[in-house]
Formats: sequence, C-alpha cells, structure tokens
Amino acid sequence: MRKFFLLLFLCMVGSMILAEKVIEFPDLMKPRIMKIDEDEMFIAEGFNVKVYSLKSGKMKFKFGKQGEGPGEFRMYFLLNVFILPDCVYAQSHDKVAWFSREGKFLKEKGTPNAMISLIPIGDKFIGVDFDNSQLDSKNIVYQSISIYDSNIKIIKTIYRNLFDAKVIFRPGINTTAEYKMIGHYYGADCDIKSEKIIVSDSRKGFYIEVFDGSGKKLYSINKKFEKIKVPEDYKKRALEKEKIQTASEWQLLKRRKFTFYKYFPPFWTVKFINGKIYVGTYKMKDNDFEFIILNVKGNILKRVFLPIKEVMAFKDNLFHFDNGKFYNLIENEEKEIWELHIHELK
Repeated sequence: MRKFFLLLFLCMVGSMILAEKVIEFPDLMKPRIMKIDEDEMFIAEGFNVKVYSLKSGKMKFKFGKQGEGPGEFRMYFLLNVFILPDCVYAQSHDKVAWFSREGKFLKEKGTPNAMISLIPIGDKFIGVDFDNSQLDSKNIVYQSISIYDSNIKIIKTIYRNLFDAKVIFRPGINTTAEYKMIGHYYGADCDIKSEKIIVSDSRKGFYIEVFDGSGKKLYSINKKFEKIKVPEDYKKRALEKEKIQTASEWQLLKRRKFTFYKYFPPFWTVKFINGKIYVGTYKMKDNDFEFIILNVKGNILKRVFLPIKEVMAFKDNLFHFDNGKFYNLIENEEKEIWELHIHELK
C-alpha cells in the first residue's frame, strides 16, 4: 500500500513538472516584445521581427532591418508588433509597416513621432501619446488615448489623464521634484477579433472602460479589490535597482524626492486577448503573482497565480496568453540564455 501511495505521489509531482514546458532560444539577445499565435512565436528584437516555431524551437525566418527604405526602420527599435489574421503589423517611432505572414513587405505609413503606441483595429487605430502642452516645473505630463483614421489622423480623444510615473529629465525641469517609484497603470488595448477597445485606469480603482471600434463607450467595469500595503523591504529593493539601472544619471537623479504610495495600485498590467481581459495584481502567493481573468463584460472567470519575476523588474511585453496557456519569456542568467516557459492555465 505504501508503495502504491509513493507511486501516486511521484506521478502527481511528475504531472506538476510536465505542466511547465521550457524552450530555449540561444540566438536571442535583447528581445523587447513577444507575441504568440497558434504554434508560432513572434519576437521584436532591435529592428527585426523573428518568427519561431514552438514545435521545433527553431527560427523560421525574420524580417525588418535598420534603414530608411520600405520595410526598414531608422529610429531606435520596434515599439510594438501585432499578429493580424492575414498579416503582421509592426510599429516603430516614425512609421508603421505591414508584412505578410511569411515576412514579405506589403505597405507602410508615417506616424507622428510622439506616439507611444498605435494599435490597428479594423480600418482605424487606437493611439496613445504624450501631451506635453501643460508640462511645468512639477513634471506634469498628460497621456491621451484617441481614435485615428486609416491615414493616422486623429478623429477623437476618448480618454485623457495624468501620466503617473517617472518622467525623464527635461531642460528647465526642477531636478529635485518628486520621483514616483510606483506608478498607477493607465493604458489602452484592443481585441483584434472582436474589435473592442479597453482603457484601464488604476487611479479610479479596479476600473476599465469598454469601447467599440469607433470609440463609442459601451460600459465600465468597476470591481472591488484588496488593498495591499507596500512593504519596507520592497522600497529598499526598488531603490537599489533604480540606482543600478540609472547609473549614468544617478548623480542628478539622487537629488529627486523618491516617493511610494502607501498601498500598491489595484493592478500593474492589463491585457485584452481573444475576448478575455487579463489583469495582473500585486497580490502574491508562494512568490507567484495573481492574475484575474475576466470576460469582456467584466465577469470574473478565474484567478490564477503565475510565476512572474518581481513586478518592479518585469517587462510585461515579454509574456502572453493564448489557447488557455501562459507564455513567459525570461532570461536564465546562470545559463545566459533566453527561455520560453509555457504554463497551462487549467
């Protein structure tokens, strides 16, 4: 009987281990964006988009490069990539470009340089940009979320709020001004298939507004949430990381007034994928962070705890949800290699 239970226990442990699949990608250096579509992974790295097979773990092809010609990008790096039903859309600082699913260049359009993100939705775009018109000595910057037409001309602004995060140094700005170490989450996302838009604003609580593809507000989602106090050890780690990450600016930066909210914001990221809304909170369990999964009406489908590195250091462009799975691209610092960790959400 004891052997039976031992065997049963080993089978259970084995099933838990098999629930996570790991694929290594030795040729990745500094990936910035990761998207999954069926059995393909799309990685934006520098000026390129690399496409990998999840079955073999090998790169199938890549497209895009540095330059000023068609399908080339001259400014810095790619800001975003979206997998559309019949093509791939890539956004840089000054243009957006469309490629076939096989990587062939199709067309491109120039964009305003101030755009943070420009997401295609039908024949329009949902854009997020900075509004510095009211920038003053207190580092006040607004972010506007607007609908743009097919020529990337603004149709209407659907949401506007203060940018609640660290602001880079600018000439004339008071270098002793407040420097928030935890910012509230504020942003837009859209579901390509349903052509719906969401705007999330944690300063209003667990608050999400839902719009149709034209920018007409449909309804709001406003949920109760658990308030989580920011611990002192978190503050110490955050300041230590900030000093390392901003080493070249630290002599000026250290004069700023570093501040933390008493409580964490209700969420730190929100993603809208295939009709489901994935909300990442600061609640932890066994070093895993909570995600609340809702349908588009705001009904909670499930709560899961996922193995994500500490939020202060995590890049939310390097994880994705698809087909009941959580995909997490992380750097194995000991092995000096990037790994894709795949977890079942069931």
